[in-house]
This record gives sequence, C-alpha cells and structure tokens, in this order.
Amino acid sequence: MDTKKLLVYWKESLKLFEPANLSLYLLGCLNTVKLSASIILRYFWWVFFILVILHAGHLPKIYGALPNLGTNITVLLHIIMLFGYVMTMRPSIEPKEAAYYLAYVPGIWGVGLTYLLVGPYLLPLAALVLLFFFDTALGLKDYALSWIRAGKLLFYFLPAVGIIALAKLLLNICWYWFAYRMDAFVPGLSIPLLAVIHMINYASLTVFYLRVKHNHFNLIFE
Repeated sequence: MDTKKLLVYWKESLKLFEPANLSLYLLGCLNTVKLSASIILRYFWWVFFILVILHAGHLPKIYGALPNLGTNITVLLHIIMLFGYVMTMRPSIEPKEAAYYLAYVPGIWGVGLTYLLVGPYLLPLAALVLLFFFDTALGLKDYALSWIRAGKLLFYFLPAVGIIALAKLLLNICWYWFAYRMDAFVPGLSIPLLAVIHMINYASLTVFYLRVKHNHFNLIFE
C-alpha cells in the first residue's frame, strides 16, 4: 500500500467532522434510531421483558438447581438483540417485517460467533463485521471475508474511526453510570436505558458503514 495514498484516505476520513458533514452524520444517526426504535420494540419486546426479569433475579431463583442458567439465557438474549439491532438498522430496501427477520435467521450463527469472539464490550465496533456479513450469502467464507472487509475499513479510515470510537467510549461510560445509578432505585430500569445507548451505538456504526460503502465501494470490496 502506497503510504501517500493511505495518508490521503486518512485525511479524507477526517472530512466527516467538518460542520456540514458532521451535521448530516448526526442527523442520519438520530433518524436511524427514530425509524428503528418502534420496529425493534415491535419484534423484540419479549427479549427486553425477559432481560428485565433476569436482571431482577427472579428466574435464577426459580431454577436454583441450575445456577448458570440465568447467565446462559442472558448471553443468548444478547445475541438475539444484537441480531435485532443490526438487521433493523442495516440499509435495506426490504420491508422490516417478520418475514424479513426470518429470512436472515440462518445467518444468526455469525452473530453468535462474533459475540463469542469479541465479548460484549467491543460489539459496537465488531458489529461492523455483521453489516458486511448480512450483505453476503451468509456462508462461512463470507463471514471470513466480512472480517477482512471490516479490517480494511478500519485501516483506511482509522482517524475517523478512532475519534468516533473514543466519543462512543466516553458516552457509553457516562450512560452506563447513569443507567446503573437509576437501577438502584428501580431494579430493571437499566435494561431500557441501556437499550437507548445500544441503539445510538449501532446507528452511528450503520451510518458510517453506509457512507464508506457508497463513497469507497471498490476500495473495501475488491
């Protein structure tokens, strides 16, 4: 890779933070959250409901003979919600209806594998792999290729990605602190509060992905 060409891409990535571009980016994020929130609640409300019950500690007490059951169910629910966030927010002309989600269920193995590989804390960044993955035929080779494409995007647009990641980190720390403080007053309240920050995280990733895909398709996909 020519160093001069790489520096050109790095410099170009910083144009995202010019006032006009940044305004469009933030509006795109807010609009994505606005359009996605009602859809996510419509199809995945039951996941939030079970998470609240688990968080309050009722289900593990019922199944006291299986102390890890609550943790295992929570991980499974987080994988389902990750699938829900990505599939709802990803750019698609397909109507976001039940048939849409069912059509992509065969690819949920990639969601689970990504979750197991990176853990919950890097998911807002690792979900970039899933945006590439669900634009493929959902095979094992496609999954590996999605990691390569995500790596190329991170490499060629590192300055912008770094700034966005830092901003999201600070926002997440503050919001998590607030959510768990509120949870001390109302057990389970942290679940819907954290859903808000999760939607913002994935929306910002989706809008950035779409911007790069449209402007630099050949660079990333060749």
